[in-house]
Amino acid sequence: KVQACGNVGTTVVESVMSPEKFDYLVLELSSFQLHWLRDAQFISSAILNIADDHIDWHGSFDNYANDKLSLLEKSTTGILNGDDGEVVGRTSHWLGRKVFYSLDTPAPGEVGVVEELLVDRAFVADPQEAAVIAELTEITPTVPHQVSNALAAASLAATVGVSHEVIREALKTFTPGKHRIELVDEIGGVKWIDDSKATNPHAAAASILANFSVIWIAGGLAKGAAMPPLAERVWGRLKAAILIGEDRDLIASALREVAPNLPI
Repeated sequence: KVQACGNVGTTVVESVMSPEKFDYLVLELSSFQLHWLRDAQFISSAILNIADDHIDWHGSFDNYANDKLSLLEKSTTGILNGDDGEVVGRTSHWLGRKVFYSLDTPAPGEVGVVEELLVDRAFVADPQEAAVIAELTEITPTVPHQVSNALAAASLAATVGVSHEVIREALKTFTPGKHRIELVDEIGGVKWIDDSKATNPHAAAASILANFSVIWIAGGLAKGAAMPPLAERVWGRLKAAILIGEDRDLIASALREVAPNLPI
């Protein structure tokens, strides 16, 4: 019996106080919560990325990264994104059990992708062997960052002994929540996609790069994040940008620098 809680809706306190007796709690925690966390202990923790976000609150990128990485000191196993250079570099000195996942062929002790398959070489009896977790086409939507998320989730489940067969069935039936690359409608061959959960440059880049020709509605608060790296990554996929909100000029300036002819 499992409960998903934390930032996904149900609070941890509600879950602990529930008359239902759960075997495991699966938490999504923000960098703010991790900053104040002291005594919690976790069987395993996944760090999906370390990229500019909430710098205005944490004061610096290093402070933000350190608050995220503090999770490992409270965890027995770390599920780490091997495709994220910040995650790899900043966890190199941690002495706990590290399981890297990536979109590349996994080495022994890792989880990854081989041709059209998600493959486990970490939670198997013999790491020289490999077990199939799922097929790429069973991940919805079949875009790189969602496959990466699936590898992380599968690894977390495997740390508590969930079988590959059960993990595969869960992945096949899973669809992202509201506002996460959510197809709102398709009109005249144009898809309208709501990805308003993408509230930082890293998430926005993943969303845009999942498509080939995008009219991007963007804006809001930058929260101290730099916009030029985002503009450099995505401008080739953009047909136009419609900018709104308080920090729209930051995005406009970054786009004009790399794509002066892009309609804004």
